[in-house]
Amino acid sequence: MINTKDPTSFIRNFLVSSDIDFFLGSGASLLAGIPSGQNLVWQFKKEIYCSENNVSRELFKDLQSERNRTKLQDYFDSLDGFPKRGSKEEYSFYFEKCYDNTSARNAYIQKLVANVEPIRGHLCLANLFINNQVKNIWTTNFDELIEVGIKTLSPQYSFNVVSSIQKESISQIANNNFQNVIKLHGDYRYDSLQNTEQELQNLESQLSDLFCKNLMNKGLIVIGYAGNDDSVMKVLEDNIDNKDFLSKGIYWCKPQNTTLSERANAFMEMACQNNELSCVIDIDGFDEFLNLIYRNYEHKNPIIDERWKDFDNRKKEINFSSDKIAQSSLKMNTFVSTELPSCNVFETDIKNWKELRTIIGGNNDIIAGLFNGKVYSFSNSDKLKEIFKGHINSEITTVFPETELLNKENFIYLGLLYELIKISLLQNSNIKSFGRNKYYFVDSILDHQNKARFTYKRYSAFEVQLSYLNEKIYLSIIPTIYLTNKNGSEVNKLYKQVEINSIMSSIYNADYGKILKDLNAFLWIKGSNEIIFTNSDFSIKFNFVCFSYKLLSGSKYPQISSFKFDEPEMLFDVNDINHTSINQLKGLQRYAPIDYSFETAEKSPIRIAILSPNQQIDNIIGHLNNLNVKHSANTKEMFLPNYEGFYEIYKRAINIPDKNNTQLCRMYDETATSKANTASFVDSIKSQIDYFQTQLSDFDVLVVYIPKSFAKFREDSGYDPDFNLHDAIKLYGTNKGVKIQFIEERSLTAYDKCKVMWDLSTSLYAKASGVLWHPVVLDDETAFVGISYAKSNTKGICIGCSQLFDSTGTGIRLILKKLDDPQYIGKNPYMKQDEARITISKLREEYYKCDPVGKLRRIVIHKTTPFTDQEIAGFTEALEGIEDIELLQIQGYSPYRAIKYFIQDGKPYPNSFPIERGTTIKLSNDSFLLWTHGCVTGNDIGRNCKYNSYYKGSRGIPIPVLVKRFYGKASGDILVKEILMLTKMNWNSGDNLYKNMPVTLDFAKTLSRMSKQKEALYNKSYDFRYFM
Repeated sequence: MINTKDPTSFIRNFLVSSDIDFFLGSGASLLAGIPSGQNLVWQFKKEIYCSENNVSRELFKDLQSERNRTKLQDYFDSLDGFPKRGSKEEYSFYFEKCYDNTSARNAYIQKLVANVEPIRGHLCLANLFINNQVKNIWTTNFDELIEVGIKTLSPQYSFNVVSSIQKESISQIANNNFQNVIKLHGDYRYDSLQNTEQELQNLESQLSDLFCKNLMNKGLIVIGYAGNDDSVMKVLEDNIDNKDFLSKGIYWCKPQNTTLSERANAFMEMACQNNELSCVIDIDGFDEFLNLIYRNYEHKNPIIDERWKDFDNRKKEINFSSDKIAQSSLKMNTFVSTELPSCNVFETDIKNWKELRTIIGGNNDIIAGLFNGKVYSFSNSDKLKEIFKGHINSEITTVFPETELLNKENFIYLGLLYELIKISLLQNSNIKSFGRNKYYFVDSILDHQNKARFTYKRYSAFEVQLSYLNEKIYLSIIPTIYLTNKNGSEVNKLYKQVEINSIMSSIYNADYGKILKDLNAFLWIKGSNEIIFTNSDFSIKFNFVCFSYKLLSGSKYPQISSFKFDEPEMLFDVNDINHTSINQLKGLQRYAPIDYSFETAEKSPIRIAILSPNQQIDNIIGHLNNLNVKHSANTKEMFLPNYEGFYEIYKRAINIPDKNNTQLCRMYDETATSKANTASFVDSIKSQIDYFQTQLSDFDVLVVYIPKSFAKFREDSGYDPDFNLHDAIKLYGTNKGVKIQFIEERSLTAYDKCKVMWDLSTSLYAKASGVLWHPVVLDDETAFVGISYAKSNTKGICIGCSQLFDSTGTGIRLILKKLDDPQYIGKNPYMKQDEARITISKLREEYYKCDPVGKLRRIVIHKTTPFTDQEIAGFTEALEGIEDIELLQIQGYSPYRAIKYFIQDGKPYPNSFPIERGTTIKLSNDSFLLWTHGCVTGNDIGRNCKYNSYYKGSRGIPIPVLVKRFYGKASGDILVKEILMLTKMNWNSGDNLYKNMPVTLDFAKTLSRMSKQKEALYNKSYDFRYFM
């Protein structure tokens, strides 16, 4: 029987023990980008297959994919003399088959391990080493991560590095009172490395003797080692019955939810039988285990603790190239402050905002807020003494808040300014307030009739938004609409925003410019050069001229810097860089998907399975058969080309089953099902998915058809407050390995079949493991991560959703993690340091599993909320060894608007067309605006040569995303190009030229909703395609 111990219990004992060595296998180097032996096996298979079959290596980019592994293994199983999958001979056999001479094998290893930086685990182990907690570190690894880790913490620290090159003097070196790092299979810098079956049979005799003698009366912690080579295992097995050998126990660490190899398991049974101290420990990985030891260790190291704070070297100002200067003239809706009010401040015993409001009562002219035990106010001292009598615990001082406070998201200064502006505006009898920071003009009332001929009362209105940037306050004025019912009552919330959006989206660029001009004139104090808001003795003043670009000259007119970046090109052939297009659907039509260029062999058909009510089966089969028919575009979306048929576009057939095919076409009664409750309906669909799981080898994607009669099943708070049919069934399918495509009845009756077929065909192709296009990649050593959060108040849980994308923006893996102890700032959840580190470490590990020899020089992490210090610390700890880490907040909504102008006869006029997509405005040293939505111009844009420009939606004013850097040093040019590229990589929306958000975040809303379903499995890595 094998003893087990949890990591925390083991660490308590280890830290008070002595004479326990460490033994590191290849798993300890995995996060540093050095593949394990098991992962290298698949890399060797890929190399052999691709070279012998003249196939692009892109075909097997994801070596963790079971589909790819099966394809490779089927090939080798068809040949004579190749070992079975999973056999212990695989590593040496395939290594020698791939590189048939020692020199080539050594060169391959040297290339893998050279110039690789240690991860946090190596630094934590080095800290144990230099504090003499650990005397010897044994390893089968060829790299120098252990040594570099030690030198990083203590450059002058002396220790021995022992390997076979010193075989004549190993005993002398190892016994010179210095600590040792012993390399049992060689050092890549000096030795002839041991890799093949024959080379791995035996350790050098001197090393073997050293290994055996030094483990007498000692203990050994084994991490990252599978126990598959004879050399080390033979020494362990031959000596385990000696009571002095490993008398202080052997502690074999394995990743959670895995099992030991057969040989390692047999050895540990013997070890535990002979010594009750020996045990197996389930760990989260080498990095996390060593970090856990470090956290409990008394000797801390400032280099380990403070590396994440190196902002001087790891956070740079965002700058843009002068050759990207925009040509179009622009005028914004934003004004900059010229004078800001100080606050009257005093300490108080008031505990919360509720108590504060009670004390203020009906004194509407009092502007005050509570922060960290102090009241900040825009009211005079006498009034404050009167209102807060008995609650003032210090002198009332007049101060302007420090910059550090103003930069805090939860500081109250902006809130006080909003109140000051409100009191000032409402002094005008023609202004009324509604909602939050919104105002309407009483005399602007009009009757408004919507498409359903329902009449509302409509008022011209505007919203006020404040931002703190560059030690100034920016005032943004956003035109909007106020609606009431005809009798003056409030409009139902379900309809109000729809009507407002409909009205505002019908406003063209020039009209919007006129509205902003009128609002500017209203706010401007005549006879001055300022916009002023006042309450008592407190005022905030703004320049009466808004920010502009290439419109007005002179120091009194606030200027901005504007840049324009080209529409990203998508690539459709890995062998021909000229096969590109800015319109990805035209690229598909012209060149076929990029994976068509991966291999010359005819691609196998995409096989569809169907689950549908029997009354609807003819309709859904007919709809799917439309994929093989040509359809002309009827949409106003002029970028959308005609649909030419599935095979003509994708160069790959699609097989739709006949309704008599009971294996792949499953039916049930619609009438009876519609009478069932949600629980019964969901269970019946799940049982059908269970069946399809048994047929996985015969289809690629399961189409689930949902008729209108099942509308009641889409959401049912009685069944589950968070329930969503689409999400629950997709998650269940994911856990069963079944990729699902939902089709709703409305798709069958849609007006524009062309648009529907483009959307459906791209989605099916991608789900069937197809690769549609790649961007023209900027840097193939970059990976992208999207982080989002979800809360379920009813279940009392918070989930962190993390998505990993490769350098092409192709989704690789997705992990849902239930946060045990989230940090809340306001209503927004954030990860604390430990969970942030664990999350990103897991994604980093997944990246290397998918691409074992891929180099990862830079990681870019996107979030929609700010990065806290705890998140920054955790993320950067997880990415130790990767120098270039980019942490970007990308807000999908911002208060900024810009109107495009043209100059005629020296005078500016609003343009008919809106601002161009790719327009960028620098706001501060660490933030900028980027118009991911806007006008796109190019020869490949229109359906025919008559149209070369496109604006999604045709009307309305595009809203830029707001990008803020918290960490990183790439140029603004690179950041913008990457974001624009990622807006075109959502294959689940193939009927769009672009999305407003990058794919790293565009899917976040869906993910957040899905993660709250009962069927969600947490802490597990998913293939991204299951969630499409």
